[in-house]
Amino acid sequence: MRRIIILLLKFLSSLVTQLLLCAPNKKKYIVFSAKYGFSDNSKYLFLYYLDREVNCVWVAADNHSYDEVVKIVDNYPHARVVKRNSLPLLFILAKAKYVFVTHSFLDLGILAIKNCPVINLWHGIPIKKMGYDSTNDIELFSLDSINPYISNNFLIASSQTTKPFLMSCMKLSAAKVLPLGQPRNDFLFDNKNDQQLINKLKAHYRNSIAARVFLFAPTFRDKEQLSKVIYTDLISSFSMHANKDDVLVLRLHPKERSLLAHFNLPYNVKLSELDDVQEELLAADILISDYSSIIFDFSILARPIMLYTPDKDSYFNNRGGSYFDYDDILQECMHIETSELDSVWGTNFKECNFTKLASLHSRFACKNIHDQFN
Repeated sequence: MRRIIILLLKFLSSLVTQLLLCAPNKKKYIVFSAKYGFSDNSKYLFLYYLDREVNCVWVAADNHSYDEVVKIVDNYPHARVVKRNSLPLLFILAKAKYVFVTHSFLDLGILAIKNCPVINLWHGIPIKKMGYDSTNDIELFSLDSINPYISNNFLIASSQTTKPFLMSCMKLSAAKVLPLGQPRNDFLFDNKNDQQLINKLKAHYRNSIAARVFLFAPTFRDKEQLSKVIYTDLISSFSMHANKDDVLVLRLHPKERSLLAHFNLPYNVKLSELDDVQEELLAADILISDYSSIIFDFSILARPIMLYTPDKDSYFNNRGGSYFDYDDILQECMHIETSELDSVWGTNFKECNFTKLASLHSRFACKNIHDQFN
């Protein structure tokens, strides 16, 4: 029944859109959206466009992000925000010049009708095989019967190095994949030495100037029980063996944020309080992760990275492999075995160089994309 209602609404949306397209109108709007709220590459590109007095529209995924963007666009008469799956969105899309998304055109909701080029900014540098490179994804998303990636007129890669990965996993031509960089990382490049901002963000978590902020940001595993074991082992180890002032911040994948909802956290372990993950990265002294693209983002800050991967072999076997030699590309990170976990928290970490990871990032991503599609 739900499927029938969705198809009916989709048909009505298509009909309304076709009627709107019949009326003479100028393609004047640049539309932005993201799958998970006001976030990711779309957010930072949207903010860049705002300052250039372009007619921008943010499509909000929920009431929280809608209210957040309303406060921002109040200062920009040429900008507005509408809700996903709303009638105003149909009017906007009928006059849209481009649409920027982070995952797919469905970021705009199931009722959105495509009638202009879609530029997919994507949401990170892949480590694990995905899409058509992963038998797991082929089966999970029925990729043998339909290619959901063909709705992307262009896909933005972080660099020339990562461009072939995205071409392969989505079966896109070289002309469609543009190595222009990730807009969200402009924020990290621009603010990595802004100590005033860094201290302001750290104040959400630490009680003393001596405290170090450890950020645990794992990938989504799709195996809830395994995730719980890994996360609780790490939390338990930190709570018992970390320096008394240090704090561990948990930033779980959006699909797993409720995983520890009923877990009684120790006094020195906190759930993430910052909406924006880039701000969370700027606040962290040390990152703990596994196979998440957040590792590549954090490397820009030249701060220590710990890799805790007790399920590495099974994880990559399940995904069909990885795009990098994991140990090689991340050799400048600290790889932690389960048996070593209790002893690492007191380490006197030093600034890192991450020379191998530098080639994965293109600078000035917002400007590159704006110039490309202006």
